[in-house]
Amino acid sequence: MSGPGKLQAGDMWFHDERWRDESGYYVWPFMFSKAPRLSDFYKQNNAGREPLLVWLPGGTVFCVDAMCWEGARLYGGWQVTGEPPLITVSPSINIKGLYHGWIQNGVILDDCEGRTYADN
Repeated sequence: MSGPGKLQAGDMWFHDERWRDESGYYVWPFMFSKAPRLSDFYKQNNAGREPLLVWLPGGTVFCVDAMCWEGARLYGGWQVTGEPPLITVSPSINIKGLYHGWIQNGVILDDCEGRTYADN
């Protein structure tokens, strides 16, 4: 992180049980870092660590270990290899309208749809 409270693209952290609302439910987007929303790849290959969240360009939190989603439909997921922070994520991450790109060896690559970001 660049300073107190200031996230930058590529900052990552593990799931934390404190991200619940007053009813005990996980708040968005942290609900994606708990079962049943975790991908089969995570369960089979990375379950030895807590789910990993990344701050993406465009200012959004993304759980790399979650299943893909479109509306209410959950499916598949990403393959996350390497050890944090030097992870590689595939396929591409597409947060429609905000960021579409990859994380390779811990580096957030440029948006493949041409978006640029002044400050994250």
